[in-house]
Amino acid sequence: MNKIIFLLLSICVMSACSKSKSEDQQIQDYLTKKNWTAQTTPDGLYYIIDSTGTGANPTVSSTVTVKYKGYLLDETVFDQSTTGYTTALSNVIAGWQIGI
Repeated sequence: MNKIIFLLLSICVMSACSKSKSEDQQIQDYLTKKNWTAQTTPDGLYYIIDSTGTGANPTVSSTVTVKYKGYLLDETVFDQSTTGYTTALSNVIAGWQIGI
């Protein structure tokens, strides 16, 4: 299993990862502040792979279980699941589908 850190603006969640230049700069500033280096998908999703697993990658038709904590850039937690959230990957936002 991969442990992945997703870096999204709250606006990104609402608009399927369509970011303006200033939103992208906010993400860059946050990464710099945290001293993190992130990779970016062609769709604009920033992510950090914390540890790499050995299992098969899920597809959009897979059922997945994730533990997550969603933060805004001011570090306010806006949502979390510490026990694990199970769902079909097709039922989540595009950013999660791409990242997972």
